[in-house]
Amino acid sequence: MIDVSPKFKSLRYAVAEGFLYGRKETLQRVFDKTVPKGDVTEVARAAGIHAAKRCADWITFCHPIPLDWVEVKLEHEKEKIKVTAEVRSVWKTGVEMEAITAVSAALLNAYDMLKPLDDSLFFGDIRVVKKKGGKSDFSDSFKKDLKTAVLVISDSTHAGKRKDNSGKIIQEFLVDKPVKVDFYEVLPDEREIISERLCKLADNEKVKLIFTTGGTGLGPRDVTPEATLAVIDR
Repeated sequence: MIDVSPKFKSLRYAVAEGFLYGRKETLQRVFDKTVPKGDVTEVARAAGIHAAKRCADWITFCHPIPLDWVEVKLEHEKEKIKVTAEVRSVWKTGVEMEAITAVSAALLNAYDMLKPLDDSLFFGDIRVVKKKGGKSDFSDSFKKDLKTAVLVISDSTHAGKRKDNSGKIIQEFLVDKPVKVDFYEVLPDEREIISERLCKLADNEKVKLIFTTGGTGLGPRDVTPEATLAVIDR
């Protein structure tokens, strides 16, 4: 299996479809609910939902995923029945396999219930028609007019005893996007100074994006998290 532990959770969404082909009169009986074995639409729908939830049992390398929503629909389209499955989950990996599995199971159950009535039945054209979620949904670029600040928190760098590296790396990252860095400053490890500067940048200078680096260790003067927490809100 692929290791998905480093990935972040996001809303995953997928839609798959497939088709059942047969004689017109056979397919019409599905929606007239006159098939001897029972209600094809409800059985196929339930089978598809159940299969989506058990996808990892069917597909060897699929991860077990906690699904938040599954919907399976059957629609009559001339000499075929269209089966559509939609799946949603907030998780680390996509749900397209769950959607495909749902469609496949629904088609298999519909085929089983209709095969005594029609020897021309067949199904296919199963495919994913839409998928969303993960890093592909997030842009790695910023608005060019975004006002930005980089704060380096370090006693030694502020005193000129140590060269800043992390702040420069952040600057290079932003310029590459490209985003202009409006403020680049080095502050000492003083809680009040850090908090005050964060407030002034946000309130007075209208900075929309502030990067802080340093002051997050275990030493008694590493107070960047506490200084930030003191002034931040949602």
